[in-house]
Amino acid sequence: MTEARSLDADALHVWRASLDVAPSLLAVLEATLSTEERARAARFVRIADGARYVAAHAFLRDILGRYLERRPESLRFRSGPFGKPVLDREGKGASAATALQFSLSHADGLALVALTRGRRVGVDLERVEPALAEGRIPEHFLSPHEVAELRALPVDQQLDAFFACWTRKEAYVKARGDGMSLRFDSFDVTLTPGIPAALLHAPGDPNEAGRWTLWTLVVAPGYAGAVAVEGQAWPPDINAWEPDQP
Repeated sequence: MTEARSLDADALHVWRASLDVAPSLLAVLEATLSTEERARAARFVRIADGARYVAAHAFLRDILGRYLERRPESLRFRSGPFGKPVLDREGKGASAATALQFSLSHADGLALVALTRGRRVGVDLERVEPALAEGRIPEHFLSPHEVAELRALPVDQQLDAFFACWTRKEAYVKARGDGMSLRFDSFDVTLTPGIPAALLHAPGDPNEAGRWTLWTLVVAPGYAGAVAVEGQAWPPDINAWEPDQP
């Protein structure tokens, strides 16, 4: 079994993984998945997409197993009120204050897992696609404040600013676990290059923004990433995943 890992209460760990693995390793990874996960992987139309799903969920299980000192295949998950996966039972003696919290995101052949102790966390990873920032897409999804700030930037900065904004918003929504019930245009985050990632305003509670810390994640060329964590946290400790070889 891979060496166990520890996670302090004020720490934020992020793991990065390539999802394009050799067929011999993929078979080993698939064996750690649940029956439901294997069935879902088999339903993908494109074989490559199914293989990446297997690698992503085996990656998550392996990382969680390292911190919990449990075998990946022994882990069980359940869905929260809006579908966010949580560990079914972390283990005896685990409390809300010390329970391992996690978030998974993947885009194309890359995946990220973020972990904290006892605090909500959300991570988002996106492939930077210029078409998504063109036309009126920002006007349809971002808040009026964000749109005004985005359009005031030089044109050559708007693509990076849009994806900085998008990933920060996705990370915050995933951390809260609200699913689609929280509209993207109902809250504001920073997006101007050079300004640190932050939640500026959220609906219904003037103190909400102060409860969260956001970080930009630079993990690979052509990708944008962000992580949101409840409370204060040290800058994320980013690690590369190296699965056990068959």
